Amino acid sequence: MNDSQRQSCTVCGSENPATARFCGECGSSFSVISETSDSRGWIPRLLHHLSPNDRTGREAFLQTVVIIHGLHFLMSRVWDQAYYSVNSVNPYVFEDAVFYAPLTLWFLLVLPLIVFQASKRLHDFDRPWWHVLTLLIPIWNLYEIFKLVIVKGDEVRNWFGERTP
Repeated sequence: MNDSQRQSCTVCGSENPATARFCGECGSSFSVISETSDSRGWIPRLLHHLSPNDRTGREAFLQTVVIIHGLHFLMSRVWDQAYYSVNSVNPYVFEDAVFYAPLTLWFLLVLPLIVFQASKRLHDFDRPWWHVLTLLIPIWNLYEIFKLVIVKGDEVRNWFGERTP
């Protein structure tokens, strides 16, 4: 195997085959997305961006969460307008629970995306995914949200990979 078919581990420096996903010496994972990831197309990049793996920095976290919340807000406003236009007699009587079922399904689709982004941001602090549960604790969640939005993550490589902006 020539040198172009090998990769070096960024943690321990050992040589590994180019197809390896983990280092044979220390077990650290190699980056899932390579430098040529832009050639893969926008759908695989979007799916990777929305996955719970890896780390994400403040800027990417804020951009993604604002986009997700914006889409959720827009979808709920459109759905409300559609409901009020059909039920114009008394728009405050919610008789049709079936009418709100698609909005509930939309929320159940969006909720994991928000949890995934919070998990990736916690990875930037070298904290595991289940620390997302601290966001459910009253008062403490304000500190956690402040930390997710304002505090800078680890500068160096941690258990979850290299730092991203």
